Amino acid sequence: MYDPSPDVPKFIIATHLVPVSLPASLYESSLGYLQEKITEISYKYPQFRAELGRGGILDLDIHGKPLSLLHLGLSDGRSNSQVEVTRQTIENALSIYDRNMDNTLAIWQDAFPGDGKLDFSGTAPEQRRIAGYIYHHGPATREQMYEALKNEMSRDSFYRWWKDLYDHGGIYEKVPGIFDIVPHYRE
Repeated sequence: MYDPSPDVPKFIIATHLVPVSLPASLYESSLGYLQEKITEISYKYPQFRAELGRGGILDLDIHGKPLSLLHLGLSDGRSNSQVEVTRQTIENALSIYDRNMDNTLAIWQDAFPGDGKLDFSGTAPEQRRIAGYIYHHGPATREQMYEALKNEMSRDSFYRWWKDLYDHGGIYEKVPGIFDIVPHYRE
């Protein structure tokens, strides 16, 4: 059995005490950039196209995978004793994530061999109207969607169907307050 040097725990503790900052401008510009890169990864691994929605492995929501990759960048910066995260740090985090997708893909294929392409065929008509609005008009706020669809459904009905579509990965929060459909629905 191998016992690590007593310096290893000291190093780990010391690196966790290093304060690393992420400039607000880099945070804002990185979210959109990471959403684009995650979408590119989904083209590289088509088995994961169904995972772009909220809660999926490639969750495009601003609180999903883009934020996870920023946290990975912060961790990488901390372990390298950086004072501030840079675009290169985020690129490294994305590269690490992309390289690990091969392993994830092998496991995914074993666990879900019959995974197919996303479609709205089993979706309620109200959800298709909401997704259709975004498809034809582009990313929008919840209020914009409701205003456009208020003649077709009540406010309570709209919010219930919108939340279900959001919770089940049909739409995601692209930037704070603005929602878009998962890119593969546009194909």
